Amino acid sequence: MAFDLARLTTTNTALLQKELLSYLQFGGIPDSLKYPELSLLRTLYDDILYRDVVTRHRVDSVPVIKELGSFLLSNPAALISFVKQKNTINKDNDT
Repeated sequence: MAFDLARLTTTNTALLQKELLSYLQFGGIPDSLKYPELSLLRTLYDDILYRDVVTRHRVDSVPVIKELGSFLLSNPAALISFVKQKNTINKDNDT
């Protein structure tokens, strides 16, 4: 998307310069890549799992959701069958 820099207002020019300076100072690399020791991705995953799934849908069996989440993240390109997943989870819970 191209735009004409000459048509920017003074305010927009100042905002653009501010963002450019911030980018030059701090870079554009996400913190999770700059600081791998931070557990940013783990925290994000846990927040999504617990706040967005478990709490919102009132899930009782949290270990099952954790196992399912782990499986789905470990097999991102695999075809998933709901019935197969349900049977696997039920088999694991029966033991």
